[in-house]
Amino acid sequence: MGLALVREIATRHGRDVAVVNTGPTGTTMRMRLPHWGMVSMWCR
Repeated sequence: MGLALVREIATRHGRDVAVVNTGPTGTTMRMRLPHWGMVSMWCR
């Protein structure tokens, strides 16, 4: 349920969350977020 909620929030903001790899040592998730520098973040 937690990951479903994360994906829903990301999708509503135009972002993506996906399972990249599931192996014997665990699961790797990928989350794509925008890259904002400190200057642009403070200007918003």
